[in-house]
Amino acid sequence: MSRLILWIKAAALLRLTCGTHVAFAANQVGLSAYSSEIAAYCAYLNYHDTASKDHSYLAGAYASLGCGMEHLLEAEADTIRKCYRGYPSLSQNDTTIAYANFSVPHLKLRIGGHFVDSEDPYTDQGRVAFGGAEYYVARRWSAGVDSAYTKYPNFQTGLEVVQLTPHVGVTFGRGGQHLWNNDLRGYWIHLSRDFDGLGDDFVSAEDRISFIWQRWTFSTVGWAGEQLFAVRNEGFALYNTGEEHKAGYGAEVSYAFSEHLALKVRANREEFRDIASTPHASSDMYLAMLSLRF
Repeated sequence: MSRLILWIKAAALLRLTCGTHVAFAANQVGLSAYSSEIAAYCAYLNYHDTASKDHSYLAGAYASLGCGMEHLLEAEADTIRKCYRGYPSLSQNDTTIAYANFSVPHLKLRIGGHFVDSEDPYTDQGRVAFGGAEYYVARRWSAGVDSAYTKYPNFQTGLEVVQLTPHVGVTFGRGGQHLWNNDLRGYWIHLSRDFDGLGDDFVSAEDRISFIWQRWTFSTVGWAGEQLFAVRNEGFALYNTGEEHKAGYGAEVSYAFSEHLALKVRANREEFRDIASTPHASSDMYLAMLSLRF
């Protein structure tokens, strides 16, 4: 099997979530870690059936630095511009830093933080502390649990959110130049107080299936349940607006031009209740990302 095909499989196996960035921790599948990676991405969001939300623009950059086979440092910064009908637009800047350790065989330990600088007075200065542990058998299966603690000090009298995310992944149908992967996640979210009569506990489940063939990776994802102020994508994606999310689905295609350069495009839809206005609303997101490893 060529080194390029191994690189593509490592990338697909280790970042199968629904967020905005790509991190390649090749340690988990028995490959030598690259020293660093950088990625740039942009996205457009279009809202449907809301009283005021119109569209949003998102742009960001991601970087990782690996040290041997035991340490991985990740950082991401992005900015989003939220445009409304009849109201001023709002900007938000997010910064995330994470560290993963692979010193113990078959065990990945990870901690990090996420900080929000927003023109929205309710969620400005929001901050997240997250971590997780995962046991894996290279190219076969993995199981673990992630946790997150979020605090919004300016949200009325203050709001705190606790989240647990158990997850399991299975690799199957492996061939010389292809494989399948299924990643299943559960979400339990607890708010420090009842929010708009919706209660304080929210549960949901997500399933993602990926097929890796030569230079290509094809993925589909879907989830259902209830989420409010959720943390996704291992701490990199924070949903901090007044929306009760009900379901989502999407598709993603990645292509590796070489061992160092890859392009990914994604489209997905979220169904939610806009608490400030309409009970049934949705948003479409279209994302493109270019990543470089060296």
